[in-house]
Amino acid sequence: MTPPCISFLAERYKRAQALFSGGYPFLRIAVAFILLFASYKKAEMLLTVPVAESGFLGSRPFGICWVLFEITCFAWLLADPEPRITRPGFILLFSLLAAVSAYKFALSEDCNCFGTARLPRGFTLFLDILIIFLFFLCKPVRSGKKRYPRFSAAMGILLWILCSFLLLGALAKVQTNNRNLLGTELVAADGTRAVTLEPEKWIGKFCPLLSYLDNDAAPLLKGEWIVVVGKQGCAECEALVRETLPNHRNVALLVLKEGETVYTPPEGLDFYSEFEIEQTNVFLVPCALRCLDGVCLELLEKGE
Repeated sequence: MTPPCISFLAERYKRAQALFSGGYPFLRIAVAFILLFASYKKAEMLLTVPVAESGFLGSRPFGICWVLFEITCFAWLLADPEPRITRPGFILLFSLLAAVSAYKFALSEDCNCFGTARLPRGFTLFLDILIIFLFFLCKPVRSGKKRYPRFSAAMGILLWILCSFLLLGALAKVQTNNRNLLGTELVAADGTRAVTLEPEKWIGKFCPLLSYLDNDAAPLLKGEWIVVVGKQGCAECEALVRETLPNHRNVALLVLKEGETVYTPPEGLDFYSEFEIEQTNVFLVPCALRCLDGVCLELLEKGE
């Protein structure tokens, strides 16, 4: 004999399924666009943000493969060639994603499921669990209409190709915008580029200089830092560092590299690195920025 509590839960589950019986098409379309948005933001991060590689799962090649996998899932959900595979397959997929999100949540780390998008802590875990729950409730409705799985598969492939090209175009635009974010750009008649760095334009955005440091920038991607930007051997920059060190913790100095000059940074820094923007004349005024997880929050001081 079935216990009363189990019978009650089973009855409630059947009622909920009946209530959400027509919601499966809307659910798979909504999840498809969530995956497309996640793949776009993750690809944007791979292009514009230094990746602190930690093993295979944290490497850039794996990140690129995962972006392509998410685009594939987007195309599959929209085409839905075989609902009997779609529903259990995505329940399993989001169960694995929820496990990863829960693990990162327990370690107080960001799983970067949405790339550069800054979301509340634990949001991705909540979203994964919600999608699993809705997939359990929403079952594909059987209809008397004949299905055409080959046609759906062909449409899925076309969608995958289209979305891949659109994503590449959008990322090219993002990369161009990120380059222009450095400041005012001028191009001479002979094709020589000159950029005047304008850090006041970086507030609220990822610090564009970090993308020129490659993996050296990994420490600056976590926690709060005071980032001083200047040129090699600049007296004004060194004076700014000396003023900043007694008043702040986690002080980083980024200097514009000029040729093969050997430069000895001031003592007491927590982080030092050199950056170089090739084929471009760079003009900058020393400045100090307050950054959190690589995002510029405030311009503390700027030289004359």
